[in-house]
Amino acid sequence: MTAMSVSITLDATSMLFITFSSQAWVESGDTMYWRALVDGTQAYPVSSYIIITQQTDYGGSNSFTFYRSAAAGTHTVKIQWATYTGSGGHVGERTLTVIALPT
Repeated sequence: MTAMSVSITLDATSMLFITFSSQAWVESGDTMYWRALVDGTQAYPVSSYIIITQQTDYGGSNSFTFYRSAAAGTHTVKIQWATYTGSGGHVGERTLTVIALPT
């Protein structure tokens, strides 16, 4: 997803909490899915994608929090989205927040 990537540098092994919030809607009969990746590895909950919305009109807000442990060092967090049928999905205003808590 364009502009939904962040790098974070950790001093110690930490639990990352990844919250993505967005206006999201799809074409009639479709479903939107999200997932978060940390260095290319899927964050929890591990699923093909988390079902976010079947809403067909602009204006609804959606949010989901993913999590994953990460060792000390620099890591890249990315959000991906897809639709079930590929008929079309839209993501409006959005935020990506990553919080690291040492374990």
